Amino acid sequence: MDKVTDISLSRLEKSKYMDPIRMNYSQNGVAKVWDLSIGHPSVAVVIFNVTRKKLVLVKQLRPAVLLTDIMQTCPYQIDQIDDVNKYLKGMTAFLQ
Repeated sequence: MDKVTDISLSRLEKSKYMDPIRMNYSQNGVAKVWDLSIGHPSVAVVIFNVTRKKLVLVKQLRPAVLLTDIMQTCPYQIDQIDDVNKYLKGMTAFLQ
């Protein structure tokens, strides 16, 4: 089980892992805008240990998924970074 601590947020200026972009499109004749990011796919591997006859899942931590889970209980909006960081201070998450 992984123990994740010292969680905080900051504005993204530049990243070698993702590229924030804005998508403009029309849906049913209505112009819309969606902000998103292009990132690397996550890493997960399923292997079968023939010696022990066990199925093993090796999964990489996905911080965006963890933050999404945490934000469901946070009383602040994600753009209120200072308030969200106060909420996150001292928080620990356990991942299996």
